[in-house]
Amino acid sequence: MAFCPNCGKEVPAEASFCWNCGRSLRQPQAPSEQREKVSAWWWLLPFFLGIIGGIVGFVVLERRNRRTATWILVFGVVWTVVGTLLVGILIAGFAFGLFGTYSNYSYTVSVSSATCTAATSTCALLVTNGGYTPVTPTSCRVHLVQAYHFSSVPIPAGGNANEICVAAGGPFSVGTPVVGSLTLSNGATVPFDTIWS
Repeated sequence: MAFCPNCGKEVPAEASFCWNCGRSLRQPQAPSEQREKVSAWWWLLPFFLGIIGGIVGFVVLERRNRRTATWILVFGVVWTVVGTLLVGILIAGFAFGLFGTYSNYSYTVSVSSATCTAATSTCALLVTNGGYTPVTPTSCRVHLVQAYHFSSVPIPAGGNANEICVAAGGPFSVGTPVVGSLTLSNGATVPFDTIWS
């Protein structure tokens, strides 16, 4: 047997209310958290505004759906941290040349002077690198034919190097034009032209 907390009368243990005073004998249950369904559009706020959007979403949605509000705040914080790290890596990568530089294109490397001697089928080239990264010539062509001997000297950034290219397919006539090209380690092709001397 149990007793009514209101009037003190004895009541059966399984009774749901007191027969004497009518008071409910069931324990009041804590109100369950009511979660209002919120629009998925709220997730765009931290996506575009990062932590600021996460805070705004949390403040607005906290009373309607605390769980979703908390996850929107967490997403805003994580998205901001990840985004900041990615932007930092990209900036550092381009600043320190980790992803290459814009100087790898052929217009930054040029043949400053070309002297080709018909008697020896040899072209002496002064190559200037106006870029920010060193390059190395990998092959030389004269009249579209691969040279059979070529001295490949690395060209430092902002510097010069002398390259020697012995042309195949000679002999060549003095006074005739020479058309050639160097292929560089960055994949670029640098043309040159002169006259056989």
